[in-house]
Amino acid sequence: MTKHLSLFILFLIVLTGCNPNARKLASNSSPLDAFKGKKPLIFLNGRPTPQDSLKHYVNQEDVESVELVENSKENNDYLIMTYGEAAKDGVIKVTTNSQKAKLKQQLFNSLLDRLKAYEQAPSTYLFVKDGFLVVEEEIAKLKNLHPSDLVDVVVLKEEAAKAIYGSAAKENTVLINTNRTSKN
Repeated sequence: MTKHLSLFILFLIVLTGCNPNARKLASNSSPLDAFKGKKPLIFLNGRPTPQDSLKHYVNQEDVESVELVENSKENNDYLIMTYGEAAKDGVIKVTTNSQKAKLKQQLFNSLLDRLKAYEQAPSTYLFVKDGFLVVEEEIAKLKNLHPSDLVDVVVLKEEAAKAIYGSAAKENTVLINTNRTSKN
């Protein structure tokens, strides 16, 4: 079962060693207590990381999220097929803010690529930001978005775009979702 944990819970599990299922925290508990003495595979920003050295690579302020994937009857095949035999005891995935920033920059670069292509063939593009169609005069301003504001940049297939936006849909319909959905 996958559990998404807050930064606080993450830090407790990974660095101070508490069991997320326990009602009281033991001062001598280990970060691996959640896995009942087993040795889960640990990923830091998508890369395998030795269990005993994780706390040397990550500071509390840098942790964005932690995902625990415990081995159970329901997800055993998924773990083995996805991560190999090393994940037979489960997986801990830790993502840091620096990794998040890198992903946001990739989204922004993708948006810039779409905007450059738009300049070459404007009639084939429709931009939608936070659910609102972007008028032609405002498209250039999309370059001013900050990478950290981006949540997702998706190019819809033409059929999907037509189903959603009807006659306004274009060959390249670009959906831009930001974390500032209340602002256009």
